[in-house]
Amino acid sequence: NQFEIVGCTYLYGDPGCHKDGTSWGAKIDGKDIYKRLFIRRRQ
Repeated sequence: NQFEIVGCTYLYGDPGCHKDGTSWGAKIDGKDIYKRLFIRRRQ
């Protein structure tokens, strides 16, 4: 299966929940920074 990235956002604080994406959390200078990648399956 192949996937393509359709979007990426960086959020400060709680990323909440998104049905179409997976979130990874990281801390920079004691602040929570979340990088969210949106992917979809290639047809």
